[in-house]
Parts: sequence; C-alpha cells; structure tokens
Amino acid sequence: MVKFVATYTKPADPEAFDKRYQEHLAVALAMPNVKGIRLSKATGAPRGESPVYQIAEVLYENADTMMASLSSREGIKAYKDVMAFAKDLVKMHFAQEREYGR
Repeated sequence: MVKFVATYTKPADPEAFDKRYQEHLAVALAMPNVKGIRLSKATGAPRGESPVYQIAEVLYENADTMMASLSSREGIKAYKDVMAFAKDLVKMHFAQEREYGR
C-alpha cells in the first residue's frame, strides 16, 4: 500500500482548523480510488511538545493509482482546498507502507 501523507504544524486556532479540516475531508474523499484516510493528532514527543499537530494519510493500492488520483480533477480540487486554509502549515509526502510484526 502507498500513502499520500500530509503533516500539519500547530495552527493558531486549532478549533477553527479542525472544523475546516472536517470540510476538507469530504473533498479529499471524493478523489478517485482512495481506499481510506487516516488522521492522527500528535500528543507529544520524546522531549516535550511535538512540532506536528496532525498527520493525514490518504491510502492507495499502488503508486500509479495514487498519482492518477492526485492529478485528477478531484485531486486538484483537494489540493487547492487545503492550500486555501493550511498552505503555511502543511508539508506533503509520498510513502510506501511496510509492516513488520512479532
């Protein structure tokens, strides 16, 4: 599985950010071939407060599907939407998931 990962630094108004992000989720979920979206809120770091506020993972079956989704009309709409409210807070990444267990 591959992921489009967006990390967000702490917004000036977390409550307003969270409300607006809920609206953004509907836009992001409209992108084609999205298998799901995982959201995580940072709760701290080993040495105190984390510089990360939220991590969003958009899940795809493979890299080709992800790239087609992100470059689709809906993907461009999602990008423009997040830039409208979080352009100074977000960093975007591509990731390949590997799972290890005991």
